[in-house]
Amino acid sequence: MVVWAAPDGGVERDGAVLVALRRKLHEEVGLAIDAEPPHVWHQEVIEPGHAVGYDGVVNDYLLVRVASFPPAARCPMTSSPPKTSSASAGGGYQP
Repeated sequence: MVVWAAPDGGVERDGAVLVALRRKLHEEVGLAIDAEPPHVWHQEVIEPGHAVGYDGVVNDYLLVRVASFPPAARCPMTSSPPKTSSASAGGGYQP
């Protein structure tokens, strides 16, 4: 199965992208990674009102490859693809 999903959340002020990625993957799906995955995309949106309380957002995507892993009990896995979520709306993965 191939799954593309972007956990919502963010990097703490003066934090590192890799630290935030590891934290969110562990919190949201129970996946622990040690490797440094390749950075595949960077997006900056500078637009007042794009995200409530902010003048824009910065999105960084890293490619994490795993053969398989047992998802955390709190992870809602379904056979349908993840719906698009919006960090600005406070959303997350919703089956």
